[in-house]
Amino acid sequence: MSERVEAYLAKNKKAAKGDVADIWLKFEQLYARKLWHQLTQEIRSAQANPAFTASLNQKEFYDGFISEFEHRINALQLVEIALPIAKFIFEKDKEAAYEFLAKIEKTVSKDKTT
Repeated sequence: MSERVEAYLAKNKKAAKGDVADIWLKFEQLYARKLWHQLTQEIRSAQANPAFTASLNQKEFYDGFISEFEHRINALQLVEIALPIAKFIFEKDKEAAYEFLAKIEKTVSKDKTT
């Protein structure tokens, strides 16, 4: 496991309470076991949980965690994960949101599946 990801997950797990802490623990376990599909599903589920997203800096979430294995995520699912993050960034800085989406476009365009 990447030290950067490990530190990011541990920091957030420690700061979280209750169900949100369980989500971070699940992320940690799935990432350590390299269960990319299951991890992707958990991320999408967590993004739909208002308790999880309430105090989450979504840009940090992407940069500190998802970016480490984005190349392993199905392109469509990556876009579905990235859209709420882009919206979060857009609310603070429109230009940064466009840059983020351009980066996602590059990542998705590398996908060789049809």
